[in-house]
Amino acid sequence: MEVITTHLNADFDTLASMIAAKKLYPNAKIVFSGGMEKGVSNFLKESYLTGFSYSKVKQINLDDVERLILLDTRQKGRIGVFADIVDKKGIDIHIYDHHPPSDDDIKGSLERISSLGSTTTIMVDLLKEKEIMISPEEATTMMIGIYEDTGSLSFVSTTAEDYMAAAYLLSRGADLKIVSNTIHAEMTSAEVLLLNDLNSNIVTRRIKNVDIVIAKASSEKYIRDAATIVHKIMDIHNFDVLFALIRMENKVYLIARSRLKEVDAGEVAALFGGGGHPTAGSATIKDLTLIEAEHNLFKFLDSSINSIKSAGHIMSSPVKTTTSDQNLKQTKDIMAKFNLNVMPVLEKNKLIGIISRQDIGKAIFHGLEKNKISEFMTTDFSVAKVDTPLSTVQEIIIEENQKFLPVMEKSKIVGCITRTDILRILHYETKKPDESTDSERHKRNLNGLIKGRLPKWLQEILEKVGTRADEMGINAYLVGGFVRDLLLGRENLDIDIVVEGDGITFAENLARDFDARVKSHKKFGTAVIILPDDFKIDIASARMEFYKTPAALPTVEAGSIKMDLSRRDFTINCMAVSLNRKGLGELIDYFGGLRDIKDKVLRVLHSLSFIEDPTRAIRAVRFEQRLGFNLGKQSLSLIGNAARLDFFGKVSPARIFNELKIILMAEKPLWALKRLEELDIMRFIHPKFETGKEFCTLYNEMEKVFDWYDLLFKEELYDKWIMVFALLQKPLKVSEVGTMVKRMGLSAKIRDKTCDIRKNSLKTIKKLEKEKLDDTALYHMLIPLKLETLLFMMAESNNIRVKERISRFITQLRNLTIETRGKDLQAMGLTPGILYGKIRNRLIDERLKGAIKSKEDEVTFIKENWRSALNNE
Repeated sequence: MEVITTHLNADFDTLASMIAAKKLYPNAKIVFSGGMEKGVSNFLKESYLTGFSYSKVKQINLDDVERLILLDTRQKGRIGVFADIVDKKGIDIHIYDHHPPSDDDIKGSLERISSLGSTTTIMVDLLKEKEIMISPEEATTMMIGIYEDTGSLSFVSTTAEDYMAAAYLLSRGADLKIVSNTIHAEMTSAEVLLLNDLNSNIVTRRIKNVDIVIAKASSEKYIRDAATIVHKIMDIHNFDVLFALIRMENKVYLIARSRLKEVDAGEVAALFGGGGHPTAGSATIKDLTLIEAEHNLFKFLDSSINSIKSAGHIMSSPVKTTTSDQNLKQTKDIMAKFNLNVMPVLEKNKLIGIISRQDIGKAIFHGLEKNKISEFMTTDFSVAKVDTPLSTVQEIIIEENQKFLPVMEKSKIVGCITRTDILRILHYETKKPDESTDSERHKRNLNGLIKGRLPKWLQEILEKVGTRADEMGINAYLVGGFVRDLLLGRENLDIDIVVEGDGITFAENLARDFDARVKSHKKFGTAVIILPDDFKIDIASARMEFYKTPAALPTVEAGSIKMDLSRRDFTINCMAVSLNRKGLGELIDYFGGLRDIKDKVLRVLHSLSFIEDPTRAIRAVRFEQRLGFNLGKQSLSLIGNAARLDFFGKVSPARIFNELKIILMAEKPLWALKRLEELDIMRFIHPKFETGKEFCTLYNEMEKVFDWYDLLFKEELYDKWIMVFALLQKPLKVSEVGTMVKRMGLSAKIRDKTCDIRKNSLKTIKKLEKEKLDDTALYHMLIPLKLETLLFMMAESNNIRVKERISRFITQLRNLTIETRGKDLQAMGLTPGILYGKIRNRLIDERLKGAIKSKEDEVTFIKENWRSALNNE
């Protein structure tokens, strides 16, 4: 048995396709797998169609079905009981459909799938191919099917094939009066009420430059022809996009219509468990109120709508330019400095040409390096305006083979688009659904993550940043580690903002919005905004940088967000999120950072990265440890080259120490330290630093000491990292430690703690090993030492007596105090001076012996032992 069937709620496109399919499969039975729209039901009741008949599902024995012909759908979940036989051995499935693919699609032995305005168009084309004749009644029904699904040939999904199919049907006698009367059939009183209810509850929301219309209504009864009513509203108001949410009985029904390619109605409906195609979609929503469904709709729209793109959306700005009076060598040096392949050439601030690195190289090869670039530049080129559509930009770059496209505004060059920019866009646009993850399809706008993962107060700060940027007419972006950690779901409240403009001026204006202070650094175009609660926001001008020599600090110049991101260390740190209202939440990822986060790989941007700044290698180890990532094969090779060529030796010891310090401050730094030695980097920090067996043994003992002290819940804090740093210094002599800390330019505090450990730990341990040592002697031996030194000795010594004595000192003696203060001594008639210190030490000794237990005892002791001093006063 052959069966022709379709989805659960048949419309006119379905009915028309069935009539055509019956011509192709004359022995097949037509079966509606579910219900049909009211308009279809009425049409069949009143229809003058001759010879059309259909069977009910219950009349079909599924075991007898040998061939299943699916029309206007291929989703298993939308064909009712026929889903039970699609996997049956030997079943022959033929599919005719115009909808986009989905995860629930059935595979057929014969498939005719095409992105046309209706499935009827596909069927009419087949009838024409096979020269199968149709009656005027059949042509009329098929015309209704095409008109319904293409909005009377007005939807953006309408194709030339739809028009040609309609023309053919007209030639076969289709009656346009019947088509019009059917499409615009008279409504019942309930349908009129629903139309008025929807019309009275229309709101327009602008999302990503697209006007989205939402209409809501409620009805106690189910209205079968609700989709037709929504279509009427679309036509009455000439909306481009309409989403209707209608509560009928105990469910909410979504009916979506779109004439814009940026809004895929079927995709949005699919997020609610429904489906459709780009111009029309629907879904039945259970267990949600109308308000909850509307809330989810806005959330889904935010993530699924594509901004209408133009040159201004994808261009890089500002553009590095040169002037026509520069010679080839000068221009080549500039290009090498900023890693540019093409530069626009200006004359009196007017764009007159484009010069490429390739053309310069050829000219210099012929000994023409001193010639002006104006003699070799390209003068025949196209330009774009800021609002030039992306499709036009693609035509210029691809069809005219122009690698570099200047973007102009009022005769000034304001940006540029390269072939790489276009390839990247084409790559994402042509990706098949099964080739990209859900995050790649729906999370390239991070608004949902920002709202879901950031505290409300921080969201409000970012909103103010975007508002201020809009008011000043500049672009503002969240950048760097904050974006990375947002994607990883890690907490990070270090806000870095980059603006394409004057960062300091922007910071000063933004600070007024918060009643905050500003600290600026004009040399680098950076500023820090300090809010009243001391929360800090880092602001920087988008900039490019170059290194005059390997390992030197960079020279900075103003640049675009793309140039700013390209100067950073690793791809995972080279992403930005737009904060302006236009493009709010859009993820900017030129270098594949999102992909590397997914793959947990650390990649540098270019092969000279570790030569220009060798400290990036230490940073790489830190990120490996902190994020659980792995260095890519190429990055590992580049680190090895930088070490072999001794570029680490050209970095100042202070810069290397700053990177090492961050590693040491990690909760568990051992793995990272061993990794530095494995990569041959540790010797550049100090040639005697090593992380062998002895180091690891002592480090593990140190971890036990840390845990012990932390469980005491003492108020006094200590620097764990300084102790690990001191552990690295064990192979050094005391004199070498002094030289090292001076060379690294350590602060006085760090220097004192480090030297205290190295100078005092071993000799003090030897003293503590003696058998006889009362509390007084213990106190005076250990009280001069810093807490870090005491804890270091506990870890370093294997002697139980030493550990117990240090433990006793820390827990019972170290915080010993006397109650008599200087003002008390003065009140007793004693003159301030050296005597006060002597008295304090004697009181502590007596406290340690247990002879004094209270302030009264202290006063009595003072009076008895310093009677002469008191009498003299």
